[in-house]
Amino acid sequence: MIAYLDGALLHSGTNSVIVNVNGVGYEVLISQRTLAALPFLGERVTFWVHTQVSQDNLQLIGFANLVERAVFLELNQVSGIGPKLALAILSQLDTPALVSAVRNRDLRALTALSGVGKKTAERILVELAEKPSFTLLASEEPSPLPISAPDDALPAQLRQALENLGYRRKEIDPVLAKIKPDLDTLGGIEAAVLRALALIRG
Repeated sequence: MIAYLDGALLHSGTNSVIVNVNGVGYEVLISQRTLAALPFLGERVTFWVHTQVSQDNLQLIGFANLVERAVFLELNQVSGIGPKLALAILSQLDTPALVSAVRNRDLRALTALSGVGKKTAERILVELAEKPSFTLLASEEPSPLPISAPDDALPAQLRQALENLGYRRKEIDPVLAKIKPDLDTLGGIEAAVLRALALIRG
């Protein structure tokens, strides 16, 4: 499963991009907010990725940071909301505003979104407002994680990344203890996050 892409922006469409990673072009669906922040063609781009698999299709969906990805995954699990509507919601509301709307049970803010009717908005509030992995998400969207970082910064960044994904301290601490001796050989924060997620999920 592809979880992260780092390459050159080869093409930009209305709701997707093609990223050239070592000569291979990956088509990635993205939100309009992420699309608006893209660099010029040929410049470097990085995306955290969710691989959406269906019976007859495999689609990569890209995000500017782990919080946006985590919010998308929570939305995608709400009854009646698929990846296209989840992306449409993230195109209209940034992640802090969306998390705030759910926490405050702001039905009006959700029904104001294109494609979200009252019943869908109510499902979002009912299914996400009491979900620990959603309510623990940071209220402020962080900048994309760096490609590399000093060795002594990696444990703190790794903990923050896992907390942003909704994991609790009792899940994070054992994983950090296992990974910490090998952090300097993993090749950066993104590799450390992937290793940690693999250990948590078994």
